[in-house]
Amino acid sequence: MGETELAGFISCALSNEVSMAIVETAGNKANYIFSTRRGITCFDYDNVQGVIVTGGMDCTVRVWNTYMTNRPSMLFIGHNAPISHILARPADEQIISLSKDKCVKVWDLREQVCVQTVSPQRLHVNVSLPFFTAMFYNPKIQQLVLASQIMVVLQKNMVVQAGEREIQSHERVVTAAIYNHLFNKVVSGCHGSVITVWELTTGQKVMQFRNAHTTRRNGQSVPVEITCMTFDPTLRRLITGGRDGRVKIWNFNNGACLRQMEAGGGREVTGVLVAKQRIVCCGWNRGITVFLDDREDTSVREWMKRHKEDILTVDFRSPSLVATGAYDGEIIVWNLETGHLYSRLSVDMVNAGRSMVPEVEDKQRLGAMTKYKEKQKNMVLNFTKRELMGTASKVEERSQTASQPVEGEDNEPTWLHESSSDEDNAKDTAESAASEAAPESSDRSFERAIHKLLFLQSRISSASTATLLASCADGTVQAWSLHHEGGLLHKFRACNSVGDYCLTMVSDSRNRYLVTGDTAGYVRVWLIENYCTDHPEPVNWAFYKKKFPLLGKHLSMMRRMLKLDWLKASFRPHILNSFRAHVRTVMSVDFVEAHELLVTASADCSVRLWTLCGRFIGIFGQKKFWNLTLPLKLREIPIRIPRDVHRVASSTTLKVMHGGKHPKWHLVQMGILLAASELMRGQAELKERSRRMREARLRASQAMDGSTLNLDDKIGTRRPAPILGENYERKSRHKPIPTVPKPKIMRNQVMAFTLLPFVDVEDVPEPEPPAIVHELTSGKQESAQRSARSSARGRSAGSGGQRLSIAQPR
Repeated sequence: MGETELAGFISCALSNEVSMAIVETAGNKANYIFSTRRGITCFDYDNVQGVIVTGGMDCTVRVWNTYMTNRPSMLFIGHNAPISHILARPADEQIISLSKDKCVKVWDLREQVCVQTVSPQRLHVNVSLPFFTAMFYNPKIQQLVLASQIMVVLQKNMVVQAGEREIQSHERVVTAAIYNHLFNKVVSGCHGSVITVWELTTGQKVMQFRNAHTTRRNGQSVPVEITCMTFDPTLRRLITGGRDGRVKIWNFNNGACLRQMEAGGGREVTGVLVAKQRIVCCGWNRGITVFLDDREDTSVREWMKRHKEDILTVDFRSPSLVATGAYDGEIIVWNLETGHLYSRLSVDMVNAGRSMVPEVEDKQRLGAMTKYKEKQKNMVLNFTKRELMGTASKVEERSQTASQPVEGEDNEPTWLHESSSDEDNAKDTAESAASEAAPESSDRSFERAIHKLLFLQSRISSASTATLLASCADGTVQAWSLHHEGGLLHKFRACNSVGDYCLTMVSDSRNRYLVTGDTAGYVRVWLIENYCTDHPEPVNWAFYKKKFPLLGKHLSMMRRMLKLDWLKASFRPHILNSFRAHVRTVMSVDFVEAHELLVTASADCSVRLWTLCGRFIGIFGQKKFWNLTLPLKLREIPIRIPRDVHRVASSTTLKVMHGGKHPKWHLVQMGILLAASELMRGQAELKERSRRMREARLRASQAMDGSTLNLDDKIGTRRPAPILGENYERKSRHKPIPTVPKPKIMRNQVMAFTLLPFVDVEDVPEPEPPAIVHELTSGKQESAQRSARSSARGRSAGSGGQRLSIAQPR
């Protein structure tokens, strides 16, 4: 197991002497040996705490400091069998351990106690089965997966007080909640195979029928998860798909099953739609199954399998286009009448314009395609029919993207250059085929997955008009034109955090709004009426600012500061609203266009009703029903925030749910006004004082000039006036400020410009020595002076004695 934080490797063994070893590959390249009784069977590294957690044959969980090998820092005793798997959860400061007797324990590192034990009896696992061989924890959805011959999934439940327990519409994760405007009802389905019908105006449960999808396991009927839901065009029947590969048609007013069909071959059904008396189903079997919407005609038609990965989404555009998106990022557009391919798209297409080619299916279309390619490239393609069907779209993509500008995510054109010879084209085709044949990593496939497709029904197809939106796993939404000269027109990021993506999208009948729901629980409303269109119309921003509190008074200021042209056709759509509707993933969003309401369903088992501007109305299933008077008046709706959202809501979410006003903001505003008034009063006093000083100086100068004139009159002479008169200007002694040239900006980068003048460097003054240095210096000087005086007195005394001795004989 390689660890980048440790810059080395960790390994364990069932040895008493060398139970675990850390070998560094960088730095000192030291080796650390850990020893325990009967060895170590499993370990995990906590990169936040910087510790290693281990489990052994002695049924003990140990916590080691990375570089302290003599003894562990913590011991957890409680298992009755050897520990086979162990996981560290740095975010919660917990450890999850699994023993060979199928017992799961959760340990708290702060309290150093066992906080939870899941016995084998609670797992409902047969005792004769061997122990689990794998354990995985998903921190994003907080699920623990145990696997051997069977798989067990444990979901973490939030422990709350009885009075604070969250309101749930279903007992399991809600798959979808869709609105039926014919009966004014909301129908929701969950993973517990339960379908519930709700009244929109009150939130009351009208009816509920369980075990909608079931299967036989061990001689018992077990409910199966509902994976997708939709209505037929008449809005009188409900069609559901299950994880067992079955599709059922219901009368949702009485819960009667009208028809049952086998569509997925035992694999999960991820999408179902009804159009032109046909029921189109797709899913994890990578194929498309079509049934006739007739109870007497039970014929089944299987379209040719074109997808290489599981199909995740499907949508229909009148009159006869069906689009499917797969896990590998491939989008295929089909003809509903014939089942033939209309076009094939991929999220990896960097080239935008003229990047799509219709698929060839027969000899006539093959000949037409060959002539079309010869006309475009003036080259001969020596391909067989089978080879051309596999490579036509790739060669055509390269042949038509020459000198075609592409607007990418940064809205900057990218120019692609064509190869100069046929050999280059053949080489590019061979390299592309080889690259496609090479296996790709699962992470890369996940980033390309298409989770939702949405046709913009009201738009007319053209080369520069987007008619298909695709939500990718990298958090972006791509805009495609299905015109033969179109392609990928633009894409924008619809999520804030890296790793989040949109699972659901919906638009109104006029395609003005786009509503998205992502895995972080956020719902966003985008303005797309001028996004990727031929003829953009002016936007009434006053209307939107009044309607959506997120815009408020900051829209005009942001537009002036950023200098953004919101009306540009290819620019990113403007966000009108953004708020957190759930604390977990938003599974579906439906738009009640007549009343401008949003119905959201989430993995937190709740179905909620919102206004388009973000005002919370209620949760379907709550005890106190609401009473909506239609048409809806926003001022009559009380301001409420869901309890779970209120605990984690951001300032933007709180602002939206309070109608554009922050709680207690008026107090802060009053404080700001008081501080501003005090500042303005101080500035006014300063201005008045400076004015008085100027007036005093002026009066003093005038008085001095008057006294000088009087003195000159008395003397009889006058001061000579300057020769230039009014044209005289006193020289300025200061250096004029140099003019700084305006920098040149190209592609958001500043080009080279002249340097600014700098002030001359001044001499650094010599530092003053400390006082102790002065004391030492003065002491030395005094001692030197004393020694000099004493030596001088000695010499003078010697010379006086000599003189006296000479004078005595005289």
